[in-house]
Amino acid sequence: MSAAREAANASSRRQPVDWDAVDEELASVPAEYREYIFHPLRHVVEVFSSQDPQGLTQELRDASERLGCQLDAVVEGYHAGFARSIHNYSHILQLFGESKEQVESLKRSLADAARQLGAHSRGMGPQWRKTVSLESSLRLLADIRTVVEVPGRVDAAVGER
Repeated sequence: MSAAREAANASSRRQPVDWDAVDEELASVPAEYREYIFHPLRHVVEVFSSQDPQGLTQELRDASERLGCQLDAVVEGYHAGFARSIHNYSHILQLFGESKEQVESLKRSLADAARQLGAHSRGMGPQWRKTVSLESSLRLLADIRTVVEVPGRVDAAVGER
């Protein structure tokens, strides 16, 4: 059986996470153990100064074990999804990086094109004036040819009569 098929079968056999049990277990943890800034020394002194240090220590170990089991259930139930999400996020970051490089390359290409057009535009004005002047000269030459050909046409027309 392939590894992918085994993983698919294992994921189908997983039990869904019992969130009520997780919430119940978290609620059973005393508030002083859930403080944002945890001060372990205070709790160590409390355990050592209690009437039954071994009993209190065992309660803490049992609570830790129960929380560990709940954590294992959550990790087991959602590991594949977490891994897939992290992989997808990594792929998205990679695509953003590639897109950024492509945009930078496009900006450089556009800047080069703008520089080339700017360089060509300096020479294009005189070239346009030269083109207009040459077109005007060609029209004048065509008019002169027409005038030069008139006497020949007149002679041809008189000769036909």
